[in-house]
Amino acid sequence: MYGNLTRVSEIKTKILAAINENRFINEVLELEDRRKNTESVVSELIKLHKDSIIDIPELFLSLGDTTEQYNLFWALDFFSKLLPKLDIEVSEAIKVVDYLHELNKQDLASGTILDAYIDFCVASESRVIDSLNFSIKHIKAKSHFIPLSLIAGSRVNFTKYFSKIIELTTNKSAVVRASAVLAFGRINYEERLEKTELALQQVSNAIKKEQVSDLYANALRTLISLKQVNPRLEIEEEIDNILLVTDDVLLHVASTTFLHHQDVITQSISSKLLNYLSSTDTKNKGTLSNIDHGLSRQFKAENIDSALEFIERYLITHPKHITINSFSCTIRKLLDNDEKHLNYVITKWLCSKQTLLCRAVMDILENVHAEEFAIYADIKLLGNDTDKRIFTARKAVGWLFHKPITAASYLLSLVDTASDEEAQHLEELLFEPLLLSYSGKVKRYLIEQKEIGNEKKAQIASKALSRLSSYDEGLKSAWEIKELRCPQSQYEIWHQHFNQQVSESYKETRKGSIAELFTSVTLLYGNCSIHQVHLGDGKSKRVESPLQSFEHSTEFPRLDSLDPYGCDFDLRVLRVEGCDK
Repeated sequence: MYGNLTRVSEIKTKILAAINENRFINEVLELEDRRKNTESVVSELIKLHKDSIIDIPELFLSLGDTTEQYNLFWALDFFSKLLPKLDIEVSEAIKVVDYLHELNKQDLASGTILDAYIDFCVASESRVIDSLNFSIKHIKAKSHFIPLSLIAGSRVNFTKYFSKIIELTTNKSAVVRASAVLAFGRINYEERLEKTELALQQVSNAIKKEQVSDLYANALRTLISLKQVNPRLEIEEEIDNILLVTDDVLLHVASTTFLHHQDVITQSISSKLLNYLSSTDTKNKGTLSNIDHGLSRQFKAENIDSALEFIERYLITHPKHITINSFSCTIRKLLDNDEKHLNYVITKWLCSKQTLLCRAVMDILENVHAEEFAIYADIKLLGNDTDKRIFTARKAVGWLFHKPITAASYLLSLVDTASDEEAQHLEELLFEPLLLSYSGKVKRYLIEQKEIGNEKKAQIASKALSRLSSYDEGLKSAWEIKELRCPQSQYEIWHQHFNQQVSESYKETRKGSIAELFTSVTLLYGNCSIHQVHLGDGKSKRVESPLQSFEHSTEFPRLDSLDPYGCDFDLRVLRVEGCDK
């Protein structure tokens, strides 16, 4: 027992010394030892405050932006344990809670202090009354404490404060009405499921009387919460009324609902939310991020068509301000999912006659940084329509030209079901521009497909490769005509200019990159580098490191050199011909 008294005495001494040295929170966190001694530290602080030796609210109000973020997190956590046991005025508690919550509002853990405030009010009904009155009196700055007060009241006397919430839904202040509607969704109904039906009726009445965005946003939150508590509730009519108002705040709440509550809402409500969310401003990145993550879950749940419909509509509606890369999570889910979904999306968008959607196919595949992989046309989607099949083939070559293996694989996937006319057209596209431009990787791919593919594919591949051999022989014979070659001096001038461009580009890419963290050394000769390793005893050791070689190669399209303008024109034609825009 004596040891415990000594421990308490030490805590008191250290706390008082820390306050004098202006390091109160650091000392408290050290004494608490990250939740190991929380109870003893809290008890001593409460006693010191009760004896008027220290003023806890003032100490926590002294925390500022200079406090380390790590300590700020733990300070918030510690005050959450301290607050319910403090004997202070409600106005003081609101002041400190508001300050700390605002100070650390970017951290999700900041919500714990609001829960602590509810526990503080639950300790005495007089606090609930004072809190509610104070919040309404200072409604412009403290309206967010109205729902907290009502939640605390419902824990003290559910029937009384449930009636109070109903009363406040008809208050003359729009802010109070919105706060009361939010409180319906935050109180604990436990075994009182019949009250959820009355709450739903009150929310329905409130949104029918006026169209206010804050009220509607809180109503949407509450409807979802009530539906979670009582799945039998029908909320679709109320949601229809809410979605009549288009507002950035309401759109964000709708996006949060779409993301987090797909297990609560019906497929019908989900479709309505998606349709409503198509009005989202492209500047609202947080709302778009919620939509993106929600759409990725739609892919997982096999609701791919509704997700695609939204993306298509949104891209076409906002052509100058958005790309498919704004839906990065959905792209990743599409690429990580089975190839059936990816092939379906690619085929659907290539035959859409919308250049925006065709570009989106290119952007999706640009997110693949590994080796190129094969894709396959969705034959079921294309059917036996020759024009549509040839149209998508030309679009695949035009938009995926810089992914030649991927483009070639799409063409070959059409061969098995192609008519003679289609097969001839596919062979032509395979040869020019793909095989002529990428006579390395596409040639290797066709040789591989020739060996493992069926007879029809092997025949197409053989014809294309044979034509390439003839083309290369023609190039070689033309090279032997001296009159067609430029002078050696011009070659040297061009190479010198190209090397200078590469050198300048290399210097520019180093600026602001991770490469600036390292010291670069230019070796004039030798096959190893020497540096000193400093040992723990203060001595250093000379170490030789043999140089290691590495290389990376990439194949540039040959037609960019042989016929740059013709190649560029042909690609533009392949991309946009037959498209609406």
